[in-house]
Parts: sequence; C-alpha cells; structure tokens
Amino acid sequence: MEVHHLNLDDLTGQLREGDLPISVQLREKIMEAFGTTERIKLGNIVFSNPALLQKLNQLYKEPLMTVLRQELYGKKGVVLVEGAILVEFRWDQICNNNVIVVREPDTTQYRDRLIARGLTPQQIQNRVGAQYDYAHKVQTLQEHIAADHYGRMFSYDSTTASEGPILELWKNLQVITQI
Repeated sequence: MEVHHLNLDDLTGQLREGDLPISVQLREKIMEAFGTTERIKLGNIVFSNPALLQKLNQLYKEPLMTVLRQELYGKKGVVLVEGAILVEFRWDQICNNNVIVVREPDTTQYRDRLIARGLTPQQIQNRVGAQYDYAHKVQTLQEHIAADHYGRMFSYDSTTASEGPILELWKNLQVITQI
C-alpha cells in the first residue's frame, strides 16, 4: 500500500510564491487587505490580532483547499495530511475524521523552523498561541466525530514519548488503513 504525505505549510508556500493565477489572485487579495505579502511583516500583523488572523485564514481557505484537492487527486493508499490548522478549518472531514493528533514539546522542529526564518521569541509565541492547543484540538475532534457519527482520533503525546506509544500509534495507523 502506498503512503503519501502532504504538508499544508508546503502547499501554503506554493500558493504564496507560485505563478499560477490562483496564487497571483491570492497575493492581490492579501495586499489589498493587509498592505503587504511579505511573510514576516504579514505575520507580525495577523498573529497578534485574532480577527486579522481569521481574515487571512479566510483568504487562504478556498485557494488552499483547491491546491490540496489537486494534490489529492488520483492518490491511492494512505494519504497523511499534516497541518496545524486542519481542525481549525474543519478539514478533518477530508480524511473522514480519521486523525492523528500529535502533541510536541515546546522545543519542536516547528519552532526551530521559525527561528531559522529569523523570527523573534515573541513572534514565535504569537504564532504558536494563535493555534488551538493540544487539548482544544482533541476536544474539538471528539466533538466533530460525535456530531458526524464517524471517524477515529488517535492522540500521541511526544512529550512523554517512549517506544510503547510509538508502537501503539503505528498499530492505530494500520487500523485506519483497513477501514
């Protein structure tokens, strides 16, 4: 069975940097709404203001879903969609509410990537703070699964990781692939 990995951050980057009409239109809308398309400046604007972040997310939502659907088209097997905003956008439905939620320690690759981009500790805190935390994601996903009457959520807390939870997560992934 094939396994594919799609990262929403990578797809967002393709949208932001791309030459396709959908990318150009998105940049025009962002420029009109925020006066900049420069990543760090835009982050400074939206990650300290929930209403503006919501506005930016709404601008990205449809184009990102379009690109995601194009990436998903024709893929067979297991498709792992990685994205911090999967729950916030209610995109857990695209994977039939079969979701693995991973809790990472504060010293994650995500923070390291943000540091590498030249962000300050406050800018990083604003970005991380703008997302649902682990408990909120888990609770929201449980509510989605209950409301939709389908799906499974598997949670993995890497802050207390040992070989046991990793093996359990792998077993759960094998269960998902047999649905």
